[in-house]
Amino acid sequence: MPSYTVHVRPGATQSAAADQVVFVPETFSKGAFVTGPFWFIAARAWRALMMWLIAFGALAAVAIGFRLNPEIVLVLALIGQILTGLEANNLWRGALERRGFRFVDVASGEHIEDVEWSYFRRWRSTGPTVARPAAASAASAPSYAQVGGLFPDAGG
Repeated sequence: MPSYTVHVRPGATQSAAADQVVFVPETFSKGAFVTGPFWFIAARAWRALMMWLIAFGALAAVAIGFRLNPEIVLVLALIGQILTGLEANNLWRGALERRGFRFVDVASGEHIEDVEWSYFRRWRSTGPTVARPAAASAASAPSYAQVGGLFPDAGG
């Protein structure tokens, strides 16, 4: 079952939530694999677009400079597009974060409609909350004396 990360613009209200929530799939991006830079433009991932242009510009310069066989260039471009498809959604998440969106949840479902339904059902009952890692404090951290193991205590 596919899973999606859920990103919400800060200050999102429940009445306007659908317009302020983005679901990013945790999968290989076929769109980015096939269309490359056009996918980055559609996702408004400008830094990723610049990285793609620099990488493929460097590939073209190397191919021309070393007079590489066209089949080798094709294989290298295909590898580049596979890497683009693998990393595109991660780059999209970074672009959303820079635009002020916050990661709030992970939702899963067979279809995007199922994912949206389950997320908004949970949101209606609890409201949007930003997922934060638990803060480690000195009081909650175990001391070395409390940690069990195979080694005896020092000095005994």
